[in-house]
Amino acid sequence: MESSHTEKLDNLIADALHSEPQQSVPRLLHAHVMVRVRIAAIAAQERRRFRANLLAGAAILLVPLVLAGGSAALLGTFAGQAWAVPGGAGYYIDSLSAVISAQFGPQVSLWLAALFPALCLLSALRLLNRETTRRRE
Repeated sequence: MESSHTEKLDNLIADALHSEPQQSVPRLLHAHVMVRVRIAAIAAQERRRFRANLLAGAAILLVPLVLAGGSAALLGTFAGQAWAVPGGAGYYIDSLSAVISAQFGPQVSLWLAALFPALCLLSALRLLNRETTRRRE
């Protein structure tokens, strides 16, 4: 019953419009459509960039945590034995830093201790710089 009503309505509209002269398409229609298509493409590109940056940021934050947790598990720090000795990481880390200091000098052990956070910071800054240069283009 509903379909016959819509068919009648469609026929009435078609009959009413059949006698009307057809108008031409506006001249700027194509340009407006292309602008909207470009905007949709830019939005899709921004979504992809956001996902990639989110994954890169998560990797920058999670990989060091996983590595620290894995090394702590291998060294047995979760068993509570390392917390009772000087340095907080057990004699293994203390002896390793002593060997590095004796072999190469105390400055090298300080540089090695600062190297990992510096690399994490530089990689985060590089990602941020790359995003700001892309947005300027």
